[in-house]
Amino acid sequence: MKTILLVLSLFIVLSANATHIFVEFYDSDANGEIRFSYGYFERPNGKGIQKQFLSQKKERLNKVNLDDMTAFLQQELTQEKGDILLFFHAMLGNHLQRNYVKFLDDKFIQDKNAPFQHSISFIWHVPSLNYLSCHVGTKQLAQNYQVVFDEIIGIIQNQKEQTNFHLLCHSMGHQVFTHLIQAHLPQTSSNPLFENCFFFAADLDMDIFEQGKPLEYFPNVVATIYIFHREDDRLLKASYKRHKTDRLGRIGNQYHNPNPILHFINAKNYKTNSLSAALTKHTYFMSEEMVRFIQEKI
Repeated sequence: MKTILLVLSLFIVLSANATHIFVEFYDSDANGEIRFSYGYFERPNGKGIQKQFLSQKKERLNKVNLDDMTAFLQQELTQEKGDILLFFHAMLGNHLQRNYVKFLDDKFIQDKNAPFQHSISFIWHVPSLNYLSCHVGTKQLAQNYQVVFDEIIGIIQNQKEQTNFHLLCHSMGHQVFTHLIQAHLPQTSSNPLFENCFFFAADLDMDIFEQGKPLEYFPNVVATIYIFHREDDRLLKASYKRHKTDRLGRIGNQYHNPNPILHFINAKNYKTNSLSAALTKHTYFMSEEMVRFIQEKI
């Protein structure tokens, strides 16, 4: 084991482009074994994004490879001081990871105003293309993911004096994150795990921060939460029709919570610069004005 970790550590030190880390979860196999992989993305010669696996794809999750993954994260996240971004993508976002990483690299790491040293992407796969099945399935997915997420939270807690961690969630990615963070929410304020949280088009019940709701105590572990919403978000309109409950990312301006940590921002006041965002009113987090907003807040 020590030899493996030494080789792994040397490999990471020699990998100058290992700034975009990923942990990826797949459906359990026929025997109920949890399958996952981890590694990093790189841009050889500044060109296309390539995925570099440090574990076999769909490797069985056990103590040995969990130790290896933790060693990888600790080594990578402690090399240099600098802010780190955790990213949870939307439903089917696992198919867009190379686009996301290019966006993160261009705007948040390589840009002259780049605020982050690293990004960590939590890649999750949906059990089907049925929206409600996926939404319900995020709970089981999070249960499978929990042991890895707990390891990452432990690293965050150990690194808080040297590094600031931030969170960016999009759409149904909020649901995955909400399930995972439950085990780390104290009932009283504590040292923040995250400095800034950016919630874009959150596919969550509008009252998610209220008493007795899943994120009631989340403000206890965050310095600031920015909640972006659009009333004309077409995908969240469809979500509302299925849940029969208002969505946080659609009508946040109608939600009144006195907690000063929560900042509600109408995304309609910001220009979008992509056809997808213009059509759906949902994927605006990648727009230039949103990028500047995040850069200015870090």
